[in-house]
Amino acid sequence: MQTRRSCVLALFLVFALSCAHVLIAADSPALITKLDCPDRVSSVAFSPDGKLLAAGFGWNEAAGIRVWSVGDRRLVYSWDAPKVVGGRQNVHSIVFSPDGKFFVAANWGGSALLWNVGAWGRPVVIISNAGSPTGLAFSPDSTFLLFTSKVGATIYNFRSADSKNLALPKALGRSFFGGGYSTDGTTIFICDDSEIELWDANSNKVLKTWTSQAYGFFCTLSPQRNYIVPGGFTSSDKDALEVHSAVDGTPLGQIVDFRTRLYASAISHSEMLIALAGGSYGGRGDLGLWDVRKSKELGYVSFGEMPIQSVAFSSDDSLLAAGSDDGFVLLYSVDLLRGAQIAKQSTPLCGEVVFEGTHAFITPIAKVPPGFEYAWKHEIAEPEKLKGLDGYPIALLDWSIESNSSSDRLQVHEFRKLLYGSDLGSAVKNFVIFGDIQNPGWNKGFLAKIYGDGSFVAANNPGTCVAYGSLGESTSIRDFAGLKASLLKDGLLSLAKLPLTRQYPHFRTRFIELSDVGKSELRTDAEVVDMSHPVDHPTKKEADFQRLYDKYESFLDALRQVGAEAPH
Repeated sequence: MQTRRSCVLALFLVFALSCAHVLIAADSPALITKLDCPDRVSSVAFSPDGKLLAAGFGWNEAAGIRVWSVGDRRLVYSWDAPKVVGGRQNVHSIVFSPDGKFFVAANWGGSALLWNVGAWGRPVVIISNAGSPTGLAFSPDSTFLLFTSKVGATIYNFRSADSKNLALPKALGRSFFGGGYSTDGTTIFICDDSEIELWDANSNKVLKTWTSQAYGFFCTLSPQRNYIVPGGFTSSDKDALEVHSAVDGTPLGQIVDFRTRLYASAISHSEMLIALAGGSYGGRGDLGLWDVRKSKELGYVSFGEMPIQSVAFSSDDSLLAAGSDDGFVLLYSVDLLRGAQIAKQSTPLCGEVVFEGTHAFITPIAKVPPGFEYAWKHEIAEPEKLKGLDGYPIALLDWSIESNSSSDRLQVHEFRKLLYGSDLGSAVKNFVIFGDIQNPGWNKGFLAKIYGDGSFVAANNPGTCVAYGSLGESTSIRDFAGLKASLLKDGLLSLAKLPLTRQYPHFRTRFIELSDVGKSELRTDAEVVDMSHPVDHPTKKEADFQRLYDKYESFLDALRQVGAEAPH
């Protein structure tokens, strides 16, 4: 499994200010099983009788099909795509015919491969060179197959064993991304980048078009053909989906509360539920269950470090399958997939309380490079628990992350105040911060903040507590006044101020910030990075800062050694 996860690590090295504390989540109680695939799973599908579950996969070094028995999760059929020049033909979409006799897979090369269910064996190519696929759909009588791609739409006739092009996108740069047949098979629905087109299946002419504001990743037609749901980007670059009546095109609702990319949807056979899937690379896969009519989220789970790319309901709506880019097919109980995901965390989180109106947040103890902004910001689920602590540093000792499709919030079960003195105003306006932040390695780093009353907090960049306590016998500098005087004597303010950051994706920046009654002085070892004009390092600015910072390494080591000493 190492190969398919290697790219996640590379992507995670790119610094992002939206990065948050690492989520530690056990498998959801709704998760029945995880079925392993050799590579990223791009499509999942149940057979009409609900007895088989299939997956199409491919990305790095493997591509193919896996089919399992739903009852005992036994592998029924396995097919690996042959190697071609440049790699393998990764499978993008799969579908069973409504009568259960056929199974079709579409690969990136623009081919549709046909199997006879039960016999399986070697696939037969029934469509070729049709463009990079975006969807597959059978007519209700299993006679026709609709193949949509980025360059057009193709129909295969199983009776005559031939195919024809149905349509091309209206303009250069536009593409189709899914569709399906009406209940009687006379009308074909196709979604493009801004419209839902209705085609006459016999004359191959457009009957009407409906405008859509969501586009880019999927177009889901409900089993009873009452709804059609295009989804992906919107004009505001926010991921969303729209629910339209498949009868007259009337917009019935829009869901926009997604924190990450939205890649897939599936509507239950009862047409009461819709499953929405997505996620982020190097983050996690998101899966939400929603009420179709009310556009209300009913349940949420996350999985792994990669997005979930596909979802499908079983014929009786009791099971929900999800295809993960982590290389798994996840099988969930629909009845148990309810409520927010609660993930209990195992390490203390150190930060400062910030109130914005009636909402409470915890932020890092310092703003960090490259832009000297907060690396994360978590909302507190029950702000009344932290009432009166605005600006106060605290350690969350017992806490959980409450997650849904739109956001994370922290549930605080036990916390500790980290200031010793009684004069909060003076303590938070007077402080010294030492920071050492880098990328790669963003999730490590080191921050230490010494407050005006002599209290200190040390944490890594994601906020995990390293130490907290008070200056005293265990440190060479006994109080804040002594630290301030030492830094001024050593020439902190005489160091060159600019540039503050390297403004470069890969960096290491050390910095010291002194705040005296709210007036901040910030110095760093950053230097301008210009690949076209190489310079010798360290520069004078870098060397001067390094000499000063190194003088305080033993002091910082002493803070680290103190451990989590509780204020009395």
